[in-house]
Amino acid sequence: MISSLRESTDTLLRKIFEQWQLNKTILAKQYALPMIQRRSDLASIEDQTESLEKELSLKSSSFENQQQSFQTKTTDVVKHLARDESAIEFVRFKLIKNDRSDSIFYAAYILTTKDSAPVFVPLCEEKQLQKLFDSAGTTATAMVSKFYRGLEVKNKNTAGALGTELYKLIWQPLEPYLKNVKKVSYSPAGKLYSIAFHALPVDSTTVLMDKYQLQQYTSTRQVVLREQEKQNSKPQSITLFGDASFTLDSLQIVKGKTKTENVSTNIYTPQNRGTRGGTWSNLPGTAQEVKTIQQLFDSNKISTNSFVQTTASEENLKALSGNSPQILHIATHGFFLPEPDKKRKENNLSNENTYTLADDPLLRSGLILAGGNYAWSGKTPIEGVEDGIATAYEISQLNLSNTELVVLSACETALGDVKGSEGVFGLQRAFKMAGVKKMIVSLWQVPDKETAELMTTFYGYWMKGKTINDAFTQAQADMRKKYAPFYWAAFVLVE
Repeated sequence: MISSLRESTDTLLRKIFEQWQLNKTILAKQYALPMIQRRSDLASIEDQTESLEKELSLKSSSFENQQQSFQTKTTDVVKHLARDESAIEFVRFKLIKNDRSDSIFYAAYILTTKDSAPVFVPLCEEKQLQKLFDSAGTTATAMVSKFYRGLEVKNKNTAGALGTELYKLIWQPLEPYLKNVKKVSYSPAGKLYSIAFHALPVDSTTVLMDKYQLQQYTSTRQVVLREQEKQNSKPQSITLFGDASFTLDSLQIVKGKTKTENVSTNIYTPQNRGTRGGTWSNLPGTAQEVKTIQQLFDSNKISTNSFVQTTASEENLKALSGNSPQILHIATHGFFLPEPDKKRKENNLSNENTYTLADDPLLRSGLILAGGNYAWSGKTPIEGVEDGIATAYEISQLNLSNTELVVLSACETALGDVKGSEGVFGLQRAFKMAGVKKMIVSLWQVPDKETAELMTTFYGYWMKGKTINDAFTQAQADMRKKYAPFYWAAFVLVE
């Protein structure tokens, strides 16, 4: 709907839309300030913004079309499935017994070309999943070693023991309905968003990507739309962000905002993420990542633009709005912060950054760019310049509709608050709202060197004529021959 509003010739509608956008920009700036420094009329701006949004929905000619698009029938999905393909829509719901919500369950709707209606398959209770996640540990390395297994990993018969249990809970019940199926288009729900399905162990030597060509969607409804999407056979242009200078003093921040260049990001989350006074360390590996990818594109005579050091800024990212490249590759720190407890909010100290205390999940996830440590450490953002923390809330307001692929070569960019079956309220949703077609995002903290290798391998296959999906699958298969899942399985291609 936002896309159609941008192109609308209705002057009244455009005026309402522009006011709504202006309000959202004001709100983003205010939310970056400590609560005590925010405008006294903030509540009225929030109310006005909500009213404008409702008015846009009702007056937009695309509103009716939007509602119709949500009425996609299962028969429509079946028509667009390949003969050897299945669509799986995972669902999470409260089981009601005796008029009370007894527990939360997971299930799946399965569709193949032979089905006139979806098959409903109950899977497990959420508490069973939670027990497995709790047993896996709190660090990325512990979780990956317990859940996932690669063929080249030593002690392959003992690694990933919990992964077999996870497979039995969420996938094994589906297998009887997937005979002769080679391709699976799926949409997760709830805690399933944090699972690397492609690396899930089936037995001591096989993972799920050995059996099926997997493609994740925000909804399997999109299977109907995929033939309408035009995809360039090869990359045409790329803008890279990386090697950002996270620590700048106030004078450098003001001076540095006058430059304009392109940047690439690789996300690594420090141990003190979200704590008072925490800062982000430099990522030298992202400098090499940007350099290697730029050389690859240059050698193939493909247009490139790189933003590094002080130019890897929030200003330069936002400047792409309305004129975005085909590929946007961001290698930097990324963050997703848990919902704050009420006590911390009530006892808020002045030197704690506001993002850790935000209610809106789109304000608790984002990307760290040049100068971001200044505001992250609790200092008041400098008036007139961006603070270097590009939240999902701000990214969602950009116009990146020309961008076919966003690569968030960073940590935990796939994460966010999960609301029922509505998807992830984080960077995924933000870039989708901005109009991006496909995203490569990560499920856990990713290592610099191997991430750069995966990305350059992926781009190499795409340049040779493979589709984005096939190039990504092949790059992960190549990495799997050399490395354990920790180094390659974090990344997921989402449509």
